[in-house]
Amino acid sequence: MTPSRIWIILGAINAIIAIAAGAYSAHGITDDKAATAMATAAQYHMWHSFALFIIAWLCGNADDLQMKWFKRAGWLFIAGILFFSGSLYGFALTGSIPFPLITPLGGFSFILGWASLAVGAFKFGRKPTSS
Repeated sequence: MTPSRIWIILGAINAIIAIAAGAYSAHGITDDKAATAMATAAQYHMWHSFALFIIAWLCGNADDLQMKWFKRAGWLFIAGILFFSGSLYGFALTGSIPFPLITPLGGFSFILGWASLAVGAFKFGRKPTSS
């Protein structure tokens, strides 16, 4: 399976989950604090699901060095979804976060993912110089 295809599949699956979570936050949760947490989680989840589609496109047009950075960004986005959105989903459903530091770890994963994407993009389209 090509790297592009993997990221498309991961992006689509995550988008489905984000949409379902957003719908649940709007229609299935009556507590305002929990609904806000669920909506925030779904919003970040969807934005980063979309970012996985960008990773798929970039991987289809990248050289090996660029692809390394783009894949790193994709996995960091997945980690951010799991830790940031996942912890907020858990809070919305249970009222507690058993590991309080996991939410900021997810946010930091998102930041590192965008930084990795920037590094890969900086290298994107650059031709090696010949001596």
